[in-house]
Amino acid sequence: MTATANETLMRPRWQSSPAQAPTPAASPPSPLLPTAEVATVVSGGPRARAVVSSGETVELVWALPYTTHLRPGDAVQVLRAGASCYVIGVLRSARGFTLLLNEAAQLRGFRLRLRGDLGVKLMAPDLRIRARKLVSEAVEVSERFQNVARRVLGKLSVRARSARTIVAGEHHTRAKRRRGVGAESHRLDGDLVQFGQ
Repeated sequence: MTATANETLMRPRWQSSPAQAPTPAASPPSPLLPTAEVATVVSGGPRARAVVSSGETVELVWALPYTTHLRPGDAVQVLRAGASCYVIGVLRSARGFTLLLNEAAQLRGFRLRLRGDLGVKLMAPDLRIRARKLVSEAVEVSERFQNVARRVLGKLSVRARSARTIVAGEHHTRAKRRRGVGAESHRLDGDLVQFGQ
């Protein structure tokens, strides 16, 4: 059999390559999923404004259950949705960071540790600590109170190498039974010392 110019030579079916699926074209990003970008705060206050990557200055709206005092120079992460710009995170604070919670909040974990490299300061009109066991360790303790009332239901034990108490006014101590023991000496000094029943 002699092939002619009009004939088309075809491969046998067992030699034909498998059909390849067409490569899908890359779909454009969905307008419902905005991309996060970094913005620099230029003015703070309740209506803070920031400059986004396009160079436009926009007003910031918080999209989180907490807020912070934004100051010029802070870097925040935002999401653009039309004309609105929502803050979803604070990346850098120029002059300290203050976290403001809009409602009552709880911080809970299996084991929590709060550490401040330069110190920790707690300020509240009413501060309560409740624990099964409370342990405090410090090199030096300084306390200053207007009035102090302590009630110990069990035994109060104080151990010290030396102790000194200075009272500007009257020092009154009352006990059902009292015992004082000086291992080496017991001394009472005063202009007037009275013993009565």
